[in-house]
Amino acid sequence: MFKLNNESLASIKYETGLDVEQISSMSCAEQNAWIEKRANKKITFPNQSKLIVAGRGNQLLVKHKYRTLDDLNIQSKKLFGF
Repeated sequence: MFKLNNESLASIKYETGLDVEQISSMSCAEQNAWIEKRANKKITFPNQSKLIVAGRGNQLLVKHKYRTLDDLNIQSKKLFGF
């Protein structure tokens, strides 16, 4: 298990106004409500993920940096007419 040093704990308390123990004891809904109250606006989560923040799966496939065999077959049909 990881343990934060005293400097990190003090920094988190200074920025958030809460101890790490208080944050960890809060439920997800309580954390979201606290963030909304502090930011004075509602948290929204996008329905579609953006390419920049696609965090799951193969990044090369997401960014089309390499092709699958099916992609190569489709591309070769377009180029060579097979």
